[in-house]
Amino acid sequence: LSNQNYEFEELTLAQKDIPPDAALVVVAAPEKNFFPEEVASLKRFLNKGGSLLVFLEPYQDAGLKEFLREYGIVMSSDIVVDKMSRVMGGDFLLPMIVTYGNHEITRNFRLLSFFSLARSVELDKEVKKKGLTLTNLALTSQESWAETDRDALNQGKARLDGEDRQGPLSLAVIVEVNPNEAKGEEGKEKDKTTGEGKLAVFGDADFASNKFVSLAGNSELMINTMNYLVGRKDLITI
Repeated sequence: LSNQNYEFEELTLAQKDIPPDAALVVVAAPEKNFFPEEVASLKRFLNKGGSLLVFLEPYQDAGLKEFLREYGIVMSSDIVVDKMSRVMGGDFLLPMIVTYGNHEITRNFRLLSFFSLARSVELDKEVKKKGLTLTNLALTSQESWAETDRDALNQGKARLDGEDRQGPLSLAVIVEVNPNEAKGEEGKEKDKTTGEGKLAVFGDADFASNKFVSLAGNSELMINTMNYLVGRKDLITI
């Protein structure tokens, strides 16, 4: 990414707000909960047309669950198990993605991608908020399921039962905001939506880590997402 003229800077939201010239803010697998004002800062940035990329590992939502729910994204306490990955010489906890959503990031994308120890990231089908365009980006196979019994998983006894959700499951989503339709909370000027914000959320950070990023189509999926979020659509690869 640095070779593509991206410049990166660490940001401590507790000390200062997001710089207005930031093309993208990345929240990478946080382990501690954000303070309410930090969440409010992310919301202001997004509503003013900023782009936000979030990676959340299983069981660690960093206090962002309700914030994401406002934009139609549902984070559940689960880990995705995929039997199809075993066929490829992988592991049950290494979901293999062969199905992608209809979006500029993934349109005509034919490469496999692999996630590791991932959680489901789903769109709220009941969302009524205007001005939101919601798209699933990466979907698991029908053989997968969202395992909710953490103890059974740790003991190697995970199996699909009535408490679990069967695949296909979404592991990545994008929400785009239309300021002409979106409205902030009545009476709260700071919640007004004035820009075309973009919010991409992945239920895993490992797929973009040094260990997995060169595996199959992982790097292409990651770079496509980055380029779309910052407006470099001409650099999206097929």
